[in-house]
Amino acid sequence: MGIIRGNVSTLSLADLIQTLIQNQKEGTLTVSSADARKSIFFDRDGLRLLSAAPKGIPAEEEIYELFLWKEARFEFVEGPPAPNLRTIKDRTQPLKTDINSLLIEAARRLDEINLLRMTITNGSSVFVLTQKGRQLLARAPHDPAIRVLLGRLDGIRSVSHIIAESDLPQFPLWKALFHLRNKGYIEPVDVQVERHPDEQAQVMRETHRIAKELSIQPHAVEAVNPNRRKVVLIIDPLPTFRKAVAQELEAAGYEALEAAEATEAQRILAGQPIDAVLMDLVIPGIDGFEMIESVRREEKTRFLPLIIVTAQSERSFVLRAVKSGATDYVVKPFQRRIVIDKLNKALLDK
Repeated sequence: MGIIRGNVSTLSLADLIQTLIQNQKEGTLTVSSADARKSIFFDRDGLRLLSAAPKGIPAEEEIYELFLWKEARFEFVEGPPAPNLRTIKDRTQPLKTDINSLLIEAARRLDEINLLRMTITNGSSVFVLTQKGRQLLARAPHDPAIRVLLGRLDGIRSVSHIIAESDLPQFPLWKALFHLRNKGYIEPVDVQVERHPDEQAQVMRETHRIAKELSIQPHAVEAVNPNRRKVVLIIDPLPTFRKAVAQELEAAGYEALEAAEATEAQRILAGQPIDAVLMDLVIPGIDGFEMIESVRREEKTRFLPLIIVTAQSERSFVLRAVKSGATDYVVKPFQRRIVIDKLNKALLDK
């Protein structure tokens, strides 16, 4: 009996499924991410979902969700399903969607979610219901994704937390969020609270105390000033390129910081507030894809807009960058205004 184990960062789920189908493998594929776990059985009739799905959610929707798990692990075991899954297998029907259509739709959804995130806001933003939204909630809308969002967008929890704690798939939730924002049912809120001068002084003293204990600059732990200029970090080994882009950014109202290699970039990201990153894939000290993944692993920078600006134009590089967590991708040489437009879009309502 053969066993294949791995991580989707080294072998994509789409490539794995295609390989298993092409080689006519029969067995159980289990994909795990954090506390979530789903199993799919491959046989000559097609694919069967062996994991319980929420009532009313098609099995295909549950499988599409697997393609959105960024750091998932997988294990494929050849042969009949494990004893605890055999009764589920006997009760389930093969998926109605053929493999090629399944993979194409999964890729389309991933692209659309990335676009929705850029269009609406990033996942760390907070929303509240407008008067129009409260009226819609009172009418108990039929769409379950809209009901979930209207019931949980409370001005406290971020979008990412609400989506993560829901039993529904991410794709309909992001589409519902776009609909609610576009139609004026919800609005973003500024969670900063105006403080009394005495309280502000106390907060400043506490900020300096924490900064001293952590051996970092005080601005690294200060509350973000919503009126400050957005700060963009340019990571590129070529100083002439960095300077040219920095001038363009500053002319557009941004503040630009520069890093020539990975260690310097990581120090800047850890030490002060950064609003977005422009990065080449060729960076001294680290593989560019590893740099993207390291940014996405850190809580502080997990939802940071990260735009790749590189001479690598091959489709495989673009796909791998997006899968690693890049927000957008620009190929050198380019009109510099394109990067400004993409930054403005990525930072919209942030």
